[in-house]
Amino acid sequence: MRDDLSVQAKQTFQVVAFLATILVVGIHYQSDVPDGPNVSAATWNELAQEFMFGGIARVAVPLFAFASGFFYFRSDDGSWACYRRKLRQRARTVAVPYFVVASLATAAWLLVGRLEGRSTELGIGEFLSVWWLHPPAEQLWFLRDLLVLVLVAPWVRWLIQDRIRQRFTVAVLGMVWWMGWQCTPILAGWHLLHAETLFFFTLGGIAAASRFNWDRLGQQRPAVLLFSWVAWCALLVCRIQLKPDFDLWYTANFGITDLFLQRASILLGCVTVFMTSWHLRVPQVLRWSGASFFVYLVHEFPLRAIVERCGEQVMPKAVACWVLWPSVVVMCFAAAMVCSRMIPTLFALLTGGRMPSDHVTSDHVTSEHVTSEHANGVIDFPRPATRVASRVRGS
Repeated sequence: MRDDLSVQAKQTFQVVAFLATILVVGIHYQSDVPDGPNVSAATWNELAQEFMFGGIARVAVPLFAFASGFFYFRSDDGSWACYRRKLRQRARTVAVPYFVVASLATAAWLLVGRLEGRSTELGIGEFLSVWWLHPPAEQLWFLRDLLVLVLVAPWVRWLIQDRIRQRFTVAVLGMVWWMGWQCTPILAGWHLLHAETLFFFTLGGIAAASRFNWDRLGQQRPAVLLFSWVAWCALLVCRIQLKPDFDLWYTANFGITDLFLQRASILLGCVTVFMTSWHLRVPQVLRWSGASFFVYLVHEFPLRAIVERCGEQVMPKAVACWVLWPSVVVMCFAAAMVCSRMIPTLFALLTGGRMPSDHVTSDHVTSEHVTSEHANGVIDFPRPATRVASRVRGS
């Protein structure tokens, strides 16, 4: 493990994971979106949710993928012995949590289906596809991508080792991501590997080999940070003005101009979130950041189905996210703190050893917190009838 990353920078990456997790929860609890391309026909609630969850929150997945590549390659020496060791580590820190949550979500889906009288008869192939490849917990798509990325990491390393190959790889993958293209086949309703995760994972690997001064980026003057926030928000406002119903998660509801504005906002937003996180490195946030992965794992189905149905009884569905989002975030982080103390062994098994802590320790404390666009699944219960259903799948 290289030791050229300061403690402050490591803590900043922890805070980034914490903020990105909160944004991912918001994406999944989004409750309304603009229904058409005319911004004047949208309500303020729809526009506010589009700005927050269709704009600001869309930096979460790139940040998680970048950190995954960054911390993976920082401790990778290129040897097969190191690769085998990392495979064993990722089996514990990614694969085990994936299959635990997938198993619980699949069992819950089958149980709810039986209670509601729906047919849940599946052949063995369909059942294994639901359970292993596309479980009802939609947030697991990113963990599945991480598992694929670990398998192909030696090839990624080869592509970015040589300067010429590195430039060519960044140009190609960057173009694929920028244009919204997906080049891998669909397996059980999700692409085998999404362009966004591959591109930012690769950028993270390049950053790991560089001597970039992360402290200097975090220590930018307040005026620079303020300008970055203003520019980021301005890009999103322009994109929403052009295309309030923008969507590219297994669809192509966008134009070239609004796609470019969205992509530019993500790049600027990633930098802005890092600079912001530098100033949020307080002990309590650092401790909570250790629970981010737990929150990512448990906030979706079946919890979302329960919370949303309860919320529908007391408030209009269109505005429910503004109450449910913060409530679920607080509830999940509180549950993480309690469970990590009461049942630490089970908590560690579920989270791959990630525990709430006041200290920065190893490379896995940030990047595999999963995390923020993303699918028409084989199984999706419950399946909302609006475009929110497809929008929230991408996180």
